[in-house]
Amino acid sequence: MTMRHQSYLLIMTITALITFTSSASDNPNDRLCSDTVCQQQLSQLLDYAQAGSPDAQIIVAGMFASGEGLERDDKRARRYLNFALRNGHPTAWYTYAVWLREGIAFERNLDKSQQILQRAAEQLKHPQAQYELALQRLDWQGGDNNAAALLLEQAAAEQHQPSRYLLAQLLAAGYGVPADRERALGLFYPLAQRDYKQSLKRYQQLLDELEGDAGSAAVAAITERLQAPRNGDVEVIVVSGQRMPFEQMLDAMIEVVEATSLYTGGSTGSGISGQVCGQGTSQCSIIYRRGADSKKSTGFTVLDALQRSAFSKF
Repeated sequence: MTMRHQSYLLIMTITALITFTSSASDNPNDRLCSDTVCQQQLSQLLDYAQAGSPDAQIIVAGMFASGEGLERDDKRARRYLNFALRNGHPTAWYTYAVWLREGIAFERNLDKSQQILQRAAEQLKHPQAQYELALQRLDWQGGDNNAAALLLEQAAAEQHQPSRYLLAQLLAAGYGVPADRERALGLFYPLAQRDYKQSLKRYQQLLDELEGDAGSAAVAAITERLQAPRNGDVEVIVVSGQRMPFEQMLDAMIEVVEATSLYTGGSTGSGISGQVCGQGTSQCSIIYRRGADSKKSTGFTVLDALQRSAFSKF
């Protein structure tokens, strides 16, 4: 299983744990980790969370909130999410906004949820938060949509597919933004390669319009540029709608946490349980690696994969 396949599995499973807790089975025992192997894996994931992995902390928080793998416990869900919030993880803040909005593990608070969503989008640059805030700010009557388009541009740069799709539609039609059909084609093309929504149809329609206006030679030049290999292209992954067994999901999550971050399983060196040194309020030396650069929070980790992903419900 490649790293991209691993991260995509986590995209689907973590999204389910964090956002769709209300769709769980009627029998909580059906979703608990019962066999020895599963319990060992779960213990390992909990160790990573205690060692200061924000990725693992959010996963564990989602498990406690949903009752998936662990007995549902709102107090512990809040505790682990708070660890990740103190570590300054953008996805933790986005998750907090969702839980406040939906009344998951916290008392429902729409005003505070909106404030947290804006923080996640504008300060922490979380792509899904940016997408949701852009949706709120869009003028559906065709007024000035440049502010919303800027949020979509930032999220699209992180390969967030819903943002790319919506931005492409705005640019293609000039809907509250300056029309840019060639840029729209560039956004639609990789989405069409993944069979995302109606991207292929819209891409072909836009090509036909351009051919009528600029001629076949101009269109051929555009398509040649679009089809040229580029760094960062993402392979096409087809995922069925069948529910993944929890044990398989857990194994994939642990594998990616291990592959993307380094933890000793002991003290983080910060003196604060669940707190990463150099993150949040903690400043000290620790073995903690995010991607290739430990000084940045934009490396490839489990939740970075999540925030770069297409969320299946949009």
